[in-house]
Amino acid sequence: DFVTTSPANGSNLIQTDVLGGSFIDALFSRSIILDQVTTLTGNTGDIAIPKMATTTSAAWYTETGQINDSTPTISQIGLSPKSIAAFTEVSRRMIQQASNDVEALLRRDMANQIASAIDAAILEGGGSNEPTGVIQTGGIGSVALGTNGGAITYESLVDLVKEVSVDNALDGNLAYVTNPKVMAAMRQTPRQTGGVEGSFILGEQNSLHGYPVFSTNNCPSDLTKGTASGVCSAVVFGNWQDVIVAFWSNLEILVDPYTKANQQLISLRAVQDLDVAIRHPESFAAIVDVTTA
Repeated sequence: DFVTTSPANGSNLIQTDVLGGSFIDALFSRSIILDQVTTLTGNTGDIAIPKMATTTSAAWYTETGQINDSTPTISQIGLSPKSIAAFTEVSRRMIQQASNDVEALLRRDMANQIASAIDAAILEGGGSNEPTGVIQTGGIGSVALGTNGGAITYESLVDLVKEVSVDNALDGNLAYVTNPKVMAAMRQTPRQTGGVEGSFILGEQNSLHGYPVFSTNNCPSDLTKGTASGVCSAVVFGNWQDVIVAFWSNLEILVDPYTKANQQLISLRAVQDLDVAIRHPESFAAIVDVTTA
C-alpha cells in the first residue's frame, strides 16, 4: 500500500539530492599540440618574420678560378590576428539556485573548447576565418597510400620520416600525430606480412622510430581520397617547434550582467586572438588517406 512509485503513497517523501560536488564535465578533444609548438606572446601589430628562402651556393674551383656570384633571397612569414570565440547566456535565477558555481563551470568549459579548437587549427585549419594549419600548408611532404586511400603500413610511416630527412629538416621537437582510429590500426597491423608474430607497427609504448606518437581527435578523420569520401584519416610527422603560434591576447572571458539586464540574463563571452605559421614546410610530411575499419 505504501510504495515509492505513487506520489500519494510514498514518493512525495523521497528527496532528490543534486550532487554538485560530483559534477560530470562533458567529454572533449584535449589540447596536446599547443604544448609542442613555438609560441609568440605579447604581440600588438601584425608580424613579419624574415626568412632566408634561397641560400648562397658553394662550389669547387681551381687555384686561380673565378668564383661565381650567388645571391640569397630573403622572404617573410606573415602573421595577423584571427579570433576564436565562444558565447553563452545564463539566467540570474540559474546562478542563484544552482548547487554549482555556474559561472566557473562555463568559464572552464569555454577555455577547454577554445584550446581544443586551437589544436585543430594547428593540425589542419584553412577553414573560414581560420589560420592555415600544417596539413593545409603548401610544400609539406606527402606520402600516399592509394588512389582511394588505404590501410596504414609500416613502410608509409618510415617514408614520412624520409620525406622530412631528405630536406635536411630532421631536427627539433620531432613527433608523429594522428587520431585514435589510426592508433588502434597501428596496434593491430603487423610491420611485415611475414616474420615474427605480434610485431605490430605500434607496441605498448607510444613511440615509433624513437619519436613520440600523439593521438587526438583533433587530427582529422573526415578527409576524402578518390571514392573514400569523408572517411580518411591523417598522420603527420615533423618538427613541431617549426610551428609558430602567435598570440595577440590571453584568453579573455567577459561577464556582462548589463546588456540584457531587463531579461535577467547574464552573458559570458570568451575570445582569443592568434595566428599560425610554419617556419619550414619541409619540416613536415603527412599521410591524408588512411582508411580504417
